[in-house]
Amino acid sequence: MNTLMGYRRANGDIGIRNHLLIIPTVICSNQVCNRISQLVPDTVAIPHQHGCSQIGADKDRTFEVLAGTGRNPNVGGVIIISLGCEVVDPIALGESIRETGKLVEVFDIQSVGGSVKAIQHGTELARKMRAELDAMQPVPFPMSELIIGVKCGGSDATSGLASNPALGAAADTLIGLGGGVVIGETTEIIGAEHVLASRCAASEVSEKL
Repeated sequence: MNTLMGYRRANGDIGIRNHLLIIPTVICSNQVCNRISQLVPDTVAIPHQHGCSQIGADKDRTFEVLAGTGRNPNVGGVIIISLGCEVVDPIALGESIRETGKLVEVFDIQSVGGSVKAIQHGTELARKMRAELDAMQPVPFPMSELIIGVKCGGSDATSGLASNPALGAAADTLIGLGGGVVIGETTEIIGAEHVLASRCAASEVSEKL
């Protein structure tokens, strides 16, 4: 069986989850987002410490990370909540995510009248969007379209003996079926560069590694 069940996004991507994210554009929106997520089951808030008084590359990186998180194929819908005075542009963030065809709502806490009203408004939006996502039906898709990320969750005495080899075997199997694997902790390559380099698909990739 070389197929899985997943959600085909409007841009063609496939996700095996159908998350509803509550994204704060700034640290000041964290608690509103957290509270909405507590009130609406099957939603995920992603609080962070950024978005205020950032400039240049720092501001751009925060935007890119938030946009990338929202654009992930495992996300079906996003609610973006700003305070109303941060440096991350919530409208631009929403448009970047909306390009993938996802459900997106954007509002700011100050415009709706403060934190309590923002929680009420966000909760209503989240319940409505969660219902729309729950109505979506997963469809079969080939393993060749699956891309997974791998990362060490915390090394212990068994990592090199069991979990890492097992994960490597799973990665080999998926790649053999045409899928993809993204290594999320490249420091773990140290000392094994030559092993991976010998397995690269092309000499230029091997040299770059």
